[in-house]
Amino acid sequence: MAVAYQESRWDSHNGMPSTTGNYNVMGLTQVSPQSLKRPSGKDRMAELDMRGDDRRGRFRPDARVLADVGAVRTSAPALHTLDQAAKLIGQPDSTLRADMGKSVRGGAALLARYEKAATGALPADPAQWYPAVERFSQSPDSAGAVQFARRVYAHIRTGLSRTTTDGEQVTMSAQPALRPHITSEGYRPADYWTESGTTTGYAPAGYAVPADGTTTPTPECPSGLVCNFVPAAYTQNDPNDKSNYGNYDIANRPTDGNTIRNIVIHDTESDYATTVNQFQDPTAYASANYVIRSSDGLVTQMVPDEDIAWHSGNKFVNMHSIGIEHEGYAISGASWYTESEYESSAALVKYLTARYNIPLDREHIFGHDNVPGPLDAYVAGMHWDPGPFWDWTHYMQLLGAPIGANPVGDPLQAGELVTIAPPFTTANEPPVDNASAQPANFVYLRTGPSASDPLITDPYLHSSGSGTTTAYDWGDKAVAGQRFVVAAQQGDWTAIWYSGQKAWFDNPSGQWTIPSGDTSQTLITAKDGTASIPVYGRAYPEAGAYPTGVTAQPVTPLSKYTIAAGQLYLAQPAVKGDFYNSVNIDGSAPDDRTLITGTSTYYPIQYNGRLAYVDTADVKTVTPVAPTATGTTMQPGQFLTPGHSLSSAGMTLTMQNDGNLVAYLKTGGTGNGPAVWSSGTNGHTGAYAYMQSDGNLVVYKSGGGPNTGGTLWSTGTSGHTGAYATLQNDGNFVVYNSGGGPSTGGALWSTHTYKRGQTIASGQKLWAGSWTQAQYTRLVMQPDGNVVIYRNSDGTAIWSSHTSGHPGAYCYMQSDGNLVVYKSGGGPSTGGALWSTGTSGHTGAYAITQNDGNFVVYKNTGGPGMGGALWATGTTTTAR
Repeated sequence: MAVAYQESRWDSHNGMPSTTGNYNVMGLTQVSPQSLKRPSGKDRMAELDMRGDDRRGRFRPDARVLADVGAVRTSAPALHTLDQAAKLIGQPDSTLRADMGKSVRGGAALLARYEKAATGALPADPAQWYPAVERFSQSPDSAGAVQFARRVYAHIRTGLSRTTTDGEQVTMSAQPALRPHITSEGYRPADYWTESGTTTGYAPAGYAVPADGTTTPTPECPSGLVCNFVPAAYTQNDPNDKSNYGNYDIANRPTDGNTIRNIVIHDTESDYATTVNQFQDPTAYASANYVIRSSDGLVTQMVPDEDIAWHSGNKFVNMHSIGIEHEGYAISGASWYTESEYESSAALVKYLTARYNIPLDREHIFGHDNVPGPLDAYVAGMHWDPGPFWDWTHYMQLLGAPIGANPVGDPLQAGELVTIAPPFTTANEPPVDNASAQPANFVYLRTGPSASDPLITDPYLHSSGSGTTTAYDWGDKAVAGQRFVVAAQQGDWTAIWYSGQKAWFDNPSGQWTIPSGDTSQTLITAKDGTASIPVYGRAYPEAGAYPTGVTAQPVTPLSKYTIAAGQLYLAQPAVKGDFYNSVNIDGSAPDDRTLITGTSTYYPIQYNGRLAYVDTADVKTVTPVAPTATGTTMQPGQFLTPGHSLSSAGMTLTMQNDGNLVAYLKTGGTGNGPAVWSSGTNGHTGAYAYMQSDGNLVVYKSGGGPNTGGTLWSTGTSGHTGAYATLQNDGNFVVYNSGGGPSTGGALWSTHTYKRGQTIASGQKLWAGSWTQAQYTRLVMQPDGNVVIYRNSDGTAIWSSHTSGHPGAYCYMQSDGNLVVYKSGGGPSTGGALWSTGTSGHTGAYAITQNDGNFVVYKNTGGPGMGGALWATGTTTTAR
């Protein structure tokens, strides 16, 4: 099970391949030339020259590097483990691709073959199977194989449990004492990536010397992650032109002031070895800081972090980011990535974000499909990897910054900031051309609130008509983790401000968005008096910032994009316009290798599916509308502001203007019924309640909050991410952990304000906030210590015990027959009686709120219609 998890996380993927040819739960491989899409000449050219710098000269790739785009060594045995496994169990290849059980059988047979070859036996002890697990990785070198096996055994020790994308709950029990038996013989990859001494491909990555002849650097990786360094080319292509070189710019980030702000996730479109070779050819004019191998998660650094890799096709983004390529190529129907790749990538990104102080969110960690075209001519040709089947939900979970989920849903209002959060399960399988039905990371966007309305279109992709359901049409999709501002809500359809328009998507019960409770976030809109403002694809400085002799780069907006007055977009902190002037390979040009910084400033914004920039002088800033809770539930990030309430069948929970959060019973009259619970925070005008994402429900004073303090009261339930609060129909207000609820349990805290049955039996207590209810009346044990009977029709009090002023008092039907109100802490043995019916001496007596409006204590053999009344309120005539 652990091997299968390391390949596929136990997902069958409907028998469709991964981006590296793995199939079904065991990740068995089968890649043939026929299964690969053949890139056109235009497609090959588009994969190279990622400088994104319009001042650079013409792009002339070497014929070999151009031919290698999309290349995969399909003859490698490592890409045919499914064929081998099928022969071992005597089943057709197609069966192992499609059938989960046969995939497991085939994988087990292959493991047995590897174990027998390595040790000569098939031991019963799983600790002895380490050599087979190493070989199952199909890693071409020992370091990668060790990493794969180490992760498999770590999963066995800790145990695993998850719900697959098909909704099946799978659990592997922990074996904490299991330690693998590692033989001294070591790993011999040649056993299976060569046959009869002949290399068949997938050779180990080389350890080349950098172009300048210096010592190969140590890879910049976290401890425990298997990494090597294979330097990208840094070579002059034309002996007569020092400015014609590849494949990156020498810099000194972030020491030189050129901050590293973003991580960009890529897909290689070729196999690992071809990608590494391509980046070592200086005529590719492309590189990445890191490349990750699919089979074992090996990380290969190719450009030092301090230097600027050419990876995104936008120089400004290149200047401020680190690019990470993930092995994956154009297999027909490919739709997923291996767990080894996800885990290595997440470990690397956690290290890099901590090192360079990059926030762990989707505004700073995004795909190549989020990178804007710097100028009009670039936009349509910008890449769309890693594409619709990269599991951002899982990836952000691995990073420790989960996108979250919203299974209960929320009503939304214009001006709220929301996170797009469709489930990566069979519940969200939007149609994608040339792909089978499968979970995807996006929602389609339409021109109106109906599935029959056209998909929106990006003007750079389509001059007319509507958007399409092709994977590469990034203009009509909002992707998991991205944040937008709500423009409107109609039924189950939500509109967001997106690409200069209202874009609608199906948001069933509000479950595919997560409202942001952080009202300190900055939103931008066109400044007052302006009909629309321009949008930029890069944030370059003004012309006056450039030194004499350096040609100023044009500050040109994207002509087909604008933001009209009234539209709102999430902005990141403003940045100064800057430009890294890198001209000659040896840094010999005037002001070469210099960061030029201007005084103009820009806000990076989430404009559509891509990042964009707006001039701070063109906009005004506002804050998001607080996501006010309505109905019965407060989701994480929601508020109850003064004057707002939750309401269930019999109860109202109100955040009062005086700062007190109070639960009231509903009556047939106007206004509130009796109060049965409060937070005790009155006297703090403007206080509000906030259901925090950490699971704590807090009442803050006006101006207070999680970052500023001012807590007046809380449920004390922090540490339960995703917990929510709900006002139940039984009158109880409860905080449940994520996934819990009235029918499933998981309560973390409650007000204990229950509606009891009509009878208070001998030995029972009615605690503060509890009540009994009959046809015409209800008897309430109030928080102030008073027992009161209210008329249901209008809420009028018709009787009381006159014991108010004793908070926490309770009512006790004693076994001796006496009904007594005791002060808090009091009782039969400690005293503190405030009132009683005086009916002691009648063992087993009980009390009942009758349907005729009377509240009566009966001896144990009596009852309505039978006599035996010992005491009564006499409220029959006043109850109606």
